[in-house]
Amino acid sequence: MEYVWHSRQGNLTPDNRDYCGISKADGTTLCVFADGATGCPAGGDLAKTLVCRLLEGFLRLSQPASIDGMVGLLLEAHADLRRKHPADSASYIIALMGEGPTVTTLHAGDCRLGRLTNQGSIRWLTPVHTLANAIQELDERALRLSPDRHLLTRSFRAKRFQIPDCVIHEFDERDRGLLIASDGFWADLPEDEQLELLQGIPTGKLSSPDDVSCLFLPLPMGDQGRALLAAQRDASGQRSENLIVATRETGA
Repeated sequence: MEYVWHSRQGNLTPDNRDYCGISKADGTTLCVFADGATGCPAGGDLAKTLVCRLLEGFLRLSQPASIDGMVGLLLEAHADLRRKHPADSASYIIALMGEGPTVTTLHAGDCRLGRLTNQGSIRWLTPVHTLANAIQELDERALRLSPDRHLLTRSFRAKRFQIPDCVIHEFDERDRGLLIASDGFWADLPEDEQLELLQGIPTGKLSSPDDVSCLFLPLPMGDQGRALLAAQRDASGQRSENLIVATRETGA
């Protein structure tokens, strides 16, 4: 299971509220990404706890992971966390990957799945749940610039459980890899900064005041993917309190 995790804390909160979890069981890789809301007292704690609960639940499933199984784990987590985090919310995306050229996502909020194409451009696959695009679809530039994109129409919140969007995506096996990112990455950073971060180029201060996080999952497509993976590892390092890797031996 190869991956590279990039995460830098912004200056909007005293803590980095982006969390990611990775696990693999029964031939399925699970990636969970959660971004705690900046306007909540303990959004980061909620994001971290949600990631841990989903990892733990995934590893105890008696059947291969499915959409229904993951929604059930979300419902379990919501029933418990709504009492502990009555004033908090978080965006999240769950990605399930097997052996074929597909990935299944469940998401609510503004965390996104994207493709890093063989030509070196990023193509975002999942929409976001914001007021900016609630009435009509916007192109990527208009969405990034709209102030209403910060107003979420769906998320993980205490008031009520909101069913996530569940989609099966196909990708090109010639792609360099898949990305799972927070809005600090896909919305606040210009695309050249996004690509520099992915290529392992030292960037210094980033353009975003928000936490900037991205998980890169290379696809087995040859030298370009391996070279990109090596460059990112050299630049990013893998040790982070905001990245949780769980197995049946270690737990979450």
